[in-house]
Amino acid sequence: LDGKAPSINSLKYDAPFFVDESVVVKAMAVDGDDNSPIITRQLHAVNQAENGLDWKLYRDIEERFQIGSNRKADANGIAYSFDLRPIAEGENNFELHFEGDLQIDVAGNYAFYTQQDDAIKLFIDDRLVVDASENRWRNSAEGNIFLSAGKHRLKVEYFDNIAFEFLEIQYESE
Repeated sequence: LDGKAPSINSLKYDAPFFVDESVVVKAMAVDGDDNSPIITRQLHAVNQAENGLDWKLYRDIEERFQIGSNRKADANGIAYSFDLRPIAEGENNFELHFEGDLQIDVAGNYAFYTQQDDAIKLFIDDRLVVDASENRWRNSAEGNIFLSAGKHRLKVEYFDNIAFEFLEIQYESE
């Protein structure tokens, strides 16, 4: 957890560990004299008292992205990531909407990347940034936007037709 590439002499973790701030973790598996390639993952600590994404689940959707403002959600809650499993695993023909604030510390151009099965629209401050509304398996898309420092309203509309549901969202400054 010190940001250095691991070696055979690095501290071993053989149980779960927790972080209280966002960190980059570099890890490898060691089995005797064999070492796996090093993997790198960004872990984000979330203060659940202050952060989270409001979500609303809409079932039995016939046409994607056509939910009217008068339709009541079938379920709702708060999520701390875009993980679909605890909300809609095994569901079909549904939309899941996430809304929350995105904190940007440094103004600049930001690229947003998505992978999804089936379709997604990603909005920032009501501006459509990523439009992957076509119905495809493992569809990927990206979009760019200039963001000032401060909080920005993030809205994600996700649609799943049948079978596998998958959503991954990443962003980076350019």
